[in-house]
Amino acid sequence: ALEALKKSNNYKAAAPLLKAANAGDEDALAKYVGLVNRYETNMDNRSARLISAISQAKSNNGKANVINALSNTPTRNAFLTVGKYLDDKGVSYQAAVAEKNILKQTQEDIEYDIVKENMTKAINIYQAHGTADDGYAVDEIKKMLAEMQPSPIFTLSDEEKKQGFEILFDGTNLDKWTGNKVGYVPINGCIYVTANYGNESNLYTVKEYQDFVFRFEFCFVRPGVNNGVGIRTPMGVDAAYYGMCESQILDHDDPIYAGLHEYQVHGSVYGVIPAKRIKHKPLGEWSTEEIRVEGDHITVTVNGEVIVDGNVREACKGHNVAPDGSDKNPYTVDHRNHPGMFNKTGHIAQTICSIPTMGPAYIKHGILRLDSIVTVVDALRMRDEFGCGDDLMKRHIGEEDIENLVIQQVEFCNMILLNKAAEVSAEELDRIKKIIRALQPKAEIVECNYERYCNVHTPSSSFAERQQDKAS
Repeated sequence: ALEALKKSNNYKAAAPLLKAANAGDEDALAKYVGLVNRYETNMDNRSARLISAISQAKSNNGKANVINALSNTPTRNAFLTVGKYLDDKGVSYQAAVAEKNILKQTQEDIEYDIVKENMTKAINIYQAHGTADDGYAVDEIKKMLAEMQPSPIFTLSDEEKKQGFEILFDGTNLDKWTGNKVGYVPINGCIYVTANYGNESNLYTVKEYQDFVFRFEFCFVRPGVNNGVGIRTPMGVDAAYYGMCESQILDHDDPIYAGLHEYQVHGSVYGVIPAKRIKHKPLGEWSTEEIRVEGDHITVTVNGEVIVDGNVREACKGHNVAPDGSDKNPYTVDHRNHPGMFNKTGHIAQTICSIPTMGPAYIKHGILRLDSIVTVVDALRMRDEFGCGDDLMKRHIGEEDIENLVIQQVEFCNMILLNKAAEVSAEELDRIKKIIRALQPKAEIVECNYERYCNVHTPSSSFAERQQDKAS
């Protein structure tokens, strides 16, 4: 059966091939890499799968094969991974070639200091190799490095100092922020959002604020970005409802948001005050935004244009929650309760959001009821980064530690999709399951392997069946 898989051109063969590669079969690894290269067009997914594969490579040929594939996968994660092999003499030249190609092609920000260190190593490797083509490669790298500069440290103007502004991000660190510092990373003067939308926690200012003016710039580097700014919010809650409000940061021009409500477009006070709809700049271009909060009044200005200027108390006629105590509030435009709307103080938050609407195919049968909370646990990451889950059981885990985020992810779910289950050994999988069971003994664990749609049945089953029908 394994020999047949090695001859297959069906992408479904990838998972068992990687499992065979884990057992030391280099031919299976080579076939797996070829399938991923051929069929995986999403660069983030391709990068993740090739990075998983390189850890299984035992020989220099195996490592070189994966590195060559990563050479055409221009992501930050691919660059960071290949950089680790610049010091491996058996594949250092292949790694140098790949680093140059990734840097040349990528549209993602990569830390300047890391780029400089890795490309300096690559130059030395090329020079040691010594061909004429290597000399051209060195010149190309030097040109790319000359065009890059470390970010300056941001400072306030004299006028801003007089007005009482403070810098929350100086371009180098997140010292004035707390929360999810894994999904939000300072890179080259920007806070780069690497978090998986809807799957990870938020970033909060350390201080709480009452009335304030919050100025920032934003840039969409890929279509469909959905983020937000939580205002006067406690930590660990949905800022749109338990904060004063959430102001949308949304690429509403993307076709996936064709069915948006007016109160969901960029800049809107979510569910309360719709914003004037603007046309965003092209991907990769920066926009300026100011959010001014005074009492119950909020003003949002984008690129010099005021798109929101309203009072949340007036917008809901003083009824931030339904007068009859129900969950349906006739006084808010989203007909939801907003219990935190009249908060006097709170944190400013950068929020990770999921797609805000569900299509008519899912709601035509009646009002949806939440009967399951589902999360995905990556078996490979659990093995490689958390000791098959043992690290989650350590004492003295801090609130901001990544282990704590994983624990919370598992504890609040009643269904856990254990992805990439076939890519760890049976013993490792059993250890991971035991840790999950210790954290959440009542959850259903469903093993899966890269499926886009899993056959998941919730207690009512109807939503899962309709989603499965749509997938087929």
